[in-house]
Amino acid sequence: MRQADRFRPDAPIGGARRAARGGGRAARLTFRDPDQYAEALRVAAATLVITEPGDFQASLVRAELESVWLQRGHVSVGRIGRARVIARSHFIFLAEEGVPQRWFGRDLGAADLFSLGGAEELAMSAAHGGTWGTLSFAPEDLRRLSAALLGRDLQVGEAGVVAQVRPPPAALARIRRLHRQLARLSRDRTDLIGVPAIAQRWDDALVRTLLDAVDVGEVVRERNTWRRHTQIVRRIEDALAAQPDQPLTLTELCLATRVTERTLHASCKEQYGVSPLQYLRLRRMNQARQALLRADPQSDTVTDVAARHGFWELGRFAQRYRALFGESPRQTLRRR
Repeated sequence: MRQADRFRPDAPIGGARRAARGGGRAARLTFRDPDQYAEALRVAAATLVITEPGDFQASLVRAELESVWLQRGHVSVGRIGRARVIARSHFIFLAEEGVPQRWFGRDLGAADLFSLGGAEELAMSAAHGGTWGTLSFAPEDLRRLSAALLGRDLQVGEAGVVAQVRPPPAALARIRRLHRQLARLSRDRTDLIGVPAIAQRWDDALVRTLLDAVDVGEVVRERNTWRRHTQIVRRIEDALAAQPDQPLTLTELCLATRVTERTLHASCKEQYGVSPLQYLRLRRMNQARQALLRADPQSDTVTDVAARHGFWELGRFAQRYRALFGESPRQTLRRR
């Protein structure tokens, strides 16, 4: 596996000088560890909570062209993700039609394209594995290109604003096709992306196809409830981060977030696709797994790790752990 820490998610691939000449650079990474996958995403920070039993496998293709950055990710199992995106104008879609995912508390289906701008926090969830794609621009480039090609500002991808765009099916199909083809080229012939003439042709094709699709698409702006629920789940994460070694109860979470249990439940279901209690248990289970992977089998025990993460009944913990991760806690501990 290529190491994710060779790439800085907030820095251009290949550097500004190379991009200025019209060339680009691409990379394909594969992962068996959720944390390494999260670290490699082109975002400022990301966390992942696995929610579905199965063998975790993920791949990520990244390419940077003169105007547009591409990401294409595949994950084999269901998960909940949180990230703070870097300050660009992002367009997100299902790279392959399949099971809908939830982004920003809304269903991202086969007909949808989501736009987001600025250094915004986002939440996503997927009940099963799937493939997602993004195209992103520097905000000033998006304004310049839309003015040149369309004669107007698209007014999507603005800082702090989430919009749901529904282009004509044929237009979205063209975006998926180009995205898939460039990802394949980036995977199989990364050297060609560095050729200025090739990179420029791909850059032009992606820019024109995306802007044309958004220009004729139906745009639905964010709901006020989405913004409120986003703020509430952010408070949930802040409360959990403030007491990393203290498992919180639902009552303590309501007190920390200053909302009722009903509002807490609605916010979690919208943003994460699960109830607050389910999220707390899954989050602690994932943290216990990471602790077992880091633990010393000569001095640490499964019982100690389970207790530190709020699991007092070892038998039930082991049963749920095996159901989620496909192996016993003891097997994870002995991996080191």
